[in-house]
Amino acid sequence: MEKKGLVRIYRRNDLQLMVLLTAEGQSLANQLIKEENRTDCLNDVAGEEHLPYRKTPKDGTKLVSISLLGQEYITRQAALVIYAQGNTGLKLWLEENETVTIHGSLSTTVELYRMCYQTGLPVHTVALVADDMPTTAAEEAGRA
Repeated sequence: MEKKGLVRIYRRNDLQLMVLLTAEGQSLANQLIKEENRTDCLNDVAGEEHLPYRKTPKDGTKLVSISLLGQEYITRQAALVIYAQGNTGLKLWLEENETVTIHGSLSTTVELYRMCYQTGLPVHTVALVADDMPTTAAEEAGRA
């Protein structure tokens, strides 16, 4: 870790060792702590059981109609997204690879995620995504 520049090790005259985090080490430690806290928070909301996961079939996915928060969506897969700043959302892949994200509290997002799983959609989680990540194909095209 010292060679990577994450810590500095000092030996005092009385032969005691002192290990200090460098700025880079502190930054990495803060990221790891945030990630662990988000995982703990997600597990608290999910309860004792883990969130279900369903892979996308090799032969592709079919479109499924689902009603979420009073709005109808025709989607092929869903993901629970945890953004770097702690916000959460459910990202849906619609027809023609368009995406939409439904933002909400962690408990609401987990509930929507489970609803998608129960309808047979492929579902997965994505953590620590930058808050300014595009949520629609148009936004993504605008960044190119």
